[in-house]
Amino acid sequence: MNIYIASGNKPNTNIVAYSNYPPHFKFELPMSPGKGVIMAVDNNKGFWLVHTAKYFPNLALAITDLFSNEKTTKEAAAFLCMPHSDANLRASAKIIDYEQPIVFFAQKSATVPALYDSTEIQKLVNGLHKYQPTAYASGDGVATLTPAVTVKIFASAPVGYSSDIYSNYVVKILRKSFQVYTPGTTATVLRKSCVGTLKVENVLGPITVRDTTIPIGQDSARWSVPKSDSDFICLSNTGRTLYMPCPSAQHPLNSNALKLLILFFVYKLPGGKSSHRLLPNAAADWSAAETIDDAQKPIHATMDKYFSSQNKPNTNIIAYSNYPPHFKFELPMSPGKGVIMAEDNNKGFWLVHTAKYFPNLALAIGDLFSNEKTTKEAAAFLCMSYSDVNLRAIAKIIDYEQPIVFFAQKSATVPALYDSTEIQKLVNGLHKYQPTASASGDGVATLTPAVTVKIFASAPVGYSSDIYSNYVVKILKKSLQVYTPGTTATVLRKSCVGPLKVENVLGPITVRDTTIPIRQDSARWSVPKSDSDFICLSNTGRTANDAKYGATVACVLSKEAADLFRKMITKENLDACP
Repeated sequence: MNIYIASGNKPNTNIVAYSNYPPHFKFELPMSPGKGVIMAVDNNKGFWLVHTAKYFPNLALAITDLFSNEKTTKEAAAFLCMPHSDANLRASAKIIDYEQPIVFFAQKSATVPALYDSTEIQKLVNGLHKYQPTAYASGDGVATLTPAVTVKIFASAPVGYSSDIYSNYVVKILRKSFQVYTPGTTATVLRKSCVGTLKVENVLGPITVRDTTIPIGQDSARWSVPKSDSDFICLSNTGRTLYMPCPSAQHPLNSNALKLLILFFVYKLPGGKSSHRLLPNAAADWSAAETIDDAQKPIHATMDKYFSSQNKPNTNIIAYSNYPPHFKFELPMSPGKGVIMAEDNNKGFWLVHTAKYFPNLALAIGDLFSNEKTTKEAAAFLCMSYSDVNLRAIAKIIDYEQPIVFFAQKSATVPALYDSTEIQKLVNGLHKYQPTASASGDGVATLTPAVTVKIFASAPVGYSSDIYSNYVVKILKKSLQVYTPGTTATVLRKSCVGPLKVENVLGPITVRDTTIPIRQDSARWSVPKSDSDFICLSNTGRTANDAKYGATVACVLSKEAADLFRKMITKENLDACP
């Protein structure tokens, strides 16, 4: 691993790391379980490391800290490393892409980019394919470097039915009976397959490695061997079980206050990088069209606190999203997206956004909006500055949602925020909360002038729960108009019973002079129907799917901003109560 970690090689290494339990994640993703690393610092050769370790490798750490996390060391794990030519690395990438693994880190070499730019690696990093056939195996041409030893790779695609790769595929290709190690009992493991000449037997454990016995519940490795003669040893993250889902676990602001409260509110338009920024003047309005990543614009200036070389190691950062950079698809989990960042013990900022694939902190500052997944849809960005005390309070609240933390870094100079209980629970904890929702008190406020911000968060629960009708309106004691692009057939019914109502803004909406089509907006925002002048941003709208997951709604108090958003609500796009 020091091929990458060593400072001299770091920028010159092609790397693709995949895992369904990446570093910083709180839980194992209920998706294809493949774990591995493809790495090369030469155009002609590299290696493929297949492993079964959780939380590995955290490439933000020093080489000696790769096994410092308890999630990595708790269970037994296996590591199989094979050197390959670039041609065979590409062939390996093509085959393992059938599994649709979760790529959580990818880097293109600054000196030898050919491997990374290859069709096979690009499809592995960026593609989402439906394969026919639904499984694949390598030919005899895939071999290690000297001595050239044949490697057989089997991969099956996610399908809508149960499919055991061993009995349905591996034994048929190798034409040999197999013994498959799946720690468990006859009650938890698929039945052995004893019909016909090609059999599959279960190795249930416990097993003994040299002189150490590994208990059944403490081994992540899944391996298999032919029952006789054909002497392959096979390593996988997949055993022979059925998939079992895990249990789920105030005053109006003047114009100067608006300027300081909302470091920026930017609405990026669909299909590119054109955007409108909320102007902090007496008659609040949207700016003329601007390029969102221009060096003079707010996002560039704010994110550069991390990207500028002198600040990079000294910045505390937590980035969360259910569609992180390098991922092929949106994770069907709590949809919150945001960044907490601080390079000072006393202050920092919280950026709430709705953009996919953002921010890719492995890129240069000028490339944050270079990916089509980020630019395709409209997206909103709300940034607010806070004291460290309030950043910790925010972390505690948004942790209710159980967001997907995909990047975390501890400052080398001011680590107190990162080491706080609240941030550590956000980064590492997995909690079942009672009650199942929370809201910030009036003590959570921005920096000077101190303006109250209301944050609402609900935990994932085993039943459908609409955060707006069940919680936000009851805390604010105001009726809400919630923007969820769709139709009356796709959005939850408006709630018109009683004094606290929830109306649906279905779209399309117009931001300044640009109309955003219904299917091209990732932003979900809401405003009280009258007087209480909050503007709220979220990744959660009011659909049946939204109600399945945790949610966070961030609200700032600004009459000018609320009025501007109310202007986007029209008779034509509002499903109003009588």
